[in-house]
Amino acid sequence: MAVNRTLWKEPLRKDYVPNWHCPSCSGGYLRLQPDTLHALQTRSSLKDQDADCWDPDWIRLRFTALLKCQNENCQESVSVAGLGKVEMMQISGNGDFDYVELYYPDFVKPSPNFIRVPKECPPAVRDELSKAFIAAWGDFSSAATHIRTCIELLLDFLKEPRIKLTKQKRRQSLTLHQRIKNFGNKDKEISDALEAIKWVGNVGTHSSDISQDDVFDALDIIEFVLEETLVSRRKNLLALAKKVIKKKGRHRR
Repeated sequence: MAVNRTLWKEPLRKDYVPNWHCPSCSGGYLRLQPDTLHALQTRSSLKDQDADCWDPDWIRLRFTALLKCQNENCQESVSVAGLGKVEMMQISGNGDFDYVELYYPDFVKPSPNFIRVPKECPPAVRDELSKAFIAAWGDFSSAATHIRTCIELLLDFLKEPRIKLTKQKRRQSLTLHQRIKNFGNKDKEISDALEAIKWVGNVGTHSSDISQDDVFDALDIIEFVLEETLVSRRKNLLALAKKVIKKKGRHRR
């Protein structure tokens, strides 16, 4: 299931939170806690009010809020912060319009999962993904770097070597690019997917020229990789086990 870009880019309002699943139980939805959303205008927004042509939609805000999981058996709490603005919106079915404050998070901790993380996912990869989810709200370069680290850790889990022996019998470290190419000998499709993630990660590590959509693209790809390498692999091994058991049963007869 790809990243739901519409959901994660939707703003909060004083009386509304998008249907974000709880990051802890994944079953309940996060809801705004009463009287916890606080906002103040930025310095530049206050100065803009001196202009003769000033309009309310010039207002820019900084906000914080607390969310809580609605699941009574969970009740996880989540901190949110970011920027807000004022927009003219329809507020009723009668066609009435008014100015409404919209709040766009650039920090959510702990963050909901943007993608499905299979239960077979190694803990180290899962932890790195959690960091990527938090950073994906506002620190896109950092998010891309965390996702790049995920594929290094995944290759470790899949037993792809980090070193090789040279002709002189010396141990030589392999780059991530080399490890990905070597994995292509086992699965070219997955190797190509990992290379795409690595490219996004490299841009995030060495440049600020990366967007949230770039991060979401990388998450879409790593979700596919995790599904194919962990879940499908497990299914294939279980099918093989059943085949072996069935064959062994025939030999007994």
